[in-house]
This record gives sequence, structure tokens and C-alpha cells, in this order.
Amino acid sequence: MLQNENVQTIFEITRYIYQGEFAKVKKFYGEKVVKSDVGAVIGVMTDSSLIVEEALESEGGMNMCTALEKLEEKGREEGKLEGRLEMKQETVLYPWPILACRWSRSQQ
Repeated sequence: MLQNENVQTIFEITRYIYQGEFAKVKKFYGEKVVKSDVGAVIGVMTDSSLIVEEALESEGGMNMCTALEKLEEKGREEGKLEGRLEMKQETVLYPWPILACRWSRSQQ
């Protein structure tokens, strides 16, 4: 076990984030406030500008649970946007399903 609690926190949270185990972060660190510099290091190690920003904006400490919720929400929003863009691309590139539906309706 690591001697420094901050170092241990950094590596544990980073490991959970890389493993996609956000529930474990919430379980073990949900109510715990981590120092801003610890949060910033976690953000850098996980390549998460959102966590870094959250850490820099927090005064005295940050709640990792709140930061992860924002990160998850950002991921969902990006996924929705990506899905809409793919649908538009498919419609433009492969309009035949739409045309087929229109043709079958016009035949009725």
C-alpha cells in the first residue's frame, strides 16, 4: 500500500476511470472531497480536460462524484451528437431506405 494518501487516491481513481468503473469511484469517493491539485493530476493522467477544469475551478477541494457525473453527461451528449451526425451521413450517402419507404407508400 502506498504511504501517501494523496498518491494512493490519485492512482486508485485513475485506475477506476481507465477501467470504466465510475460506480467504484462514486462508492469509495462519492462524498469525499479531494484536494484540487489531486483532482488536477487525475484529470491530466486520464486525459480529461473536464476533470482538470473542475479541479482548477474548485476552491480547497473537489467532489470526484460530481466531476464524474459531468464527465459522463458530456460523454452522453457527445454520443448523441455523433449518432445524429452518422444518421445524417447515412441518409445523404445511402438514401435508398428512405426512398424505398416513400415508394412503397406511394404504391398503396
